Amino acid sequence: LPAVSFSLVFAVLRLPYFAIAGSVTLGAYSGYWVNTILGIPFIYAIPVDFVISGLTGVLVFRLFIYPARSAGALTLAILSVAIAFLMENVARAMFGNAMRSFDLPLERDIILGFAMISPLSLRVIGVSVIVVILLHLFLHRTQTGCAIRATADNRDLASSKGINVSMITTTVIFIATGLAGIAGMMIGAEAALDPGLGFRSILSVFAATVVGGLGSIPGAIVGAIVIGLAEETSQFVLPATYKGAIGFVAIMICLTYRPRGIFGTAIRKDA
Repeated sequence: LPAVSFSLVFAVLRLPYFAIAGSVTLGAYSGYWVNTILGIPFIYAIPVDFVISGLTGVLVFRLFIYPARSAGALTLAILSVAIAFLMENVARAMFGNAMRSFDLPLERDIILGFAMISPLSLRVIGVSVIVVILLHLFLHRTQTGCAIRATADNRDLASSKGINVSMITTTVIFIATGLAGIAGMMIGAEAALDPGLGFRSILSVFAATVVGGLGSIPGAIVGAIVIGLAEETSQFVLPATYKGAIGFVAIMICLTYRPRGIFGTAIRKDA
């Protein structure tokens, strides 16, 4: 889900929006607040968290990125990294550094041959699949979704055809940061919540989008699966501390031999 969010923003804005990491962190904690403080069951907290994370993402974008929109992509990318740090520290100030967890029941693992899978992991996979399907239907079956795809294809032409590009940008930021918030809940549910949750995942997210193809949502999904499997299976031959290096290796190989990724197209010179 964070890889899909990253690719969605890049497709429309041509901006590597690393602030997605901050949205993952704040989304995890806002979901925690809805689930444990307000007492809303985890599954019903997901759509609430989507809205909270999306609105927060739009606010942050309008306060920091939009006023600097005329700056180059590199400047905006660096600014997005700073925003991610800011959002992480907001979460740290509000909730502290202590590990926290969602209000979820304890369940026995499901044994499949030599593998053990937790019911929670299956639910996380199910939620992720459903969210991606809903996003696909939205992008291909609604007028707003078609406008988003048109803007991603050619921003100037879309504007000349009467599409409100500014509104489309805001909509994309809302959807992308909302999805990142859901991702934060899913990551936090399987492990534990701490303020560094988003930044620990951003390298894998970036590697997944580069491998799959920047700006391609199917590519982000395939890239995420490839990077995820590579990171986990690497532990059969490497210590777990080296798992993070897989993302760097994948980025270097992909940028050297296929810069556009698996599903990506050549990036325009005006990007």
